[in-house]
Amino acid sequence: MSARLLAARPVRSGRALVVGAGIAGLLAARVLADRFREVEILEQDPLPTGPRQRPGVPQGHHVHGLTARGAEVMERLFPGLRDELTDAGAPGGDFGEIVAFRFPTCWSPRARTGIPLQTFSRPLLETRLRDRVRSLRNVRVRAGVRITGLIGDPGLVTGVRTRGERRVGADAHERHRIPDVLAADLVVDASGRNSRLPDWLTELGLPAVTSTVIDAHVGYASRLYAAPEPHTPPWAAAMEIVQAPRVGRGFMATRVEGDRLLVTLQGSGGDHPPHDPDGFTAFAESLRTPLADLLTHLAPLSAVRPYAPTPTAPTGAPTTTGCRRGPTG
Repeated sequence: MSARLLAARPVRSGRALVVGAGIAGLLAARVLADRFREVEILEQDPLPTGPRQRPGVPQGHHVHGLTARGAEVMERLFPGLRDELTDAGAPGGDFGEIVAFRFPTCWSPRARTGIPLQTFSRPLLETRLRDRVRSLRNVRVRAGVRITGLIGDPGLVTGVRTRGERRVGADAHERHRIPDVLAADLVVDASGRNSRLPDWLTELGLPAVTSTVIDAHVGYASRLYAAPEPHTPPWAAAMEIVQAPRVGRGFMATRVEGDRLLVTLQGSGGDHPPHDPDGFTAFAESLRTPLADLLTHLAPLSAVRPYAPTPTAPTGAPTTTGCRRGPTG
């Protein structure tokens, strides 16, 4: 269904299905709730009741950033969302004043920009959005539902198939039987990078989808730390920018709710941060910023969580510049 047809659709008629209860799926459901009588979100994971990691979000352990425009759109869809995040402990301020950038040559100066920014964990944002969507009368969230394909033909999708042996929802909020086939006027796939939509469309008789992969062999690893006073950094976010081909190592760090600091180390060209605590620390010590000095004062709250989306290519150690190490922010 095109955006034009969706905009012209009578309010609250028909049924829409959204595959995936991540941020994309929740936002899609919120928009569809204004145009469809019934909206159902189908998620294969059990959904936590609070801001906790879940298996279906492999990057949930890592630093996330929300653009100012994205935050503006979310606030319009969910009025008061910014205040909810603030009440939950998410730091905020002016982007130019609370973010420290270390470029390959020097630190970027701090200056007021008029652009607001909040920093928080991915699970906190997703939980708040999920609670808001659940409060909509015409939206239903069904967890523990695995989609196995689409029903319809090459010209029209009329619903989805579910895996028959797992028809009992695993959501703690409600338990229900899931039919083998769910009919719909519109199906939105928001299941993420592991979506099987290309296969499903081929099964309906459409041509196979082709893809091109351009791989920079980037990998990263993250760890969460307690950062109470007096060790709270003087910034809400900091980053050391990776710049090919000379500078292959960097990091991103954000203060998140609960007086915690989330640190993501990044390496390109196959030079990925190690998965063990000592290797993680050694990688941080190799950076041009004194991030490792800051981490020595903080207590780790998690294991090192790695992420490398594609196989790595062997490379040598990264080259560094002669730029002096300045203060972290």
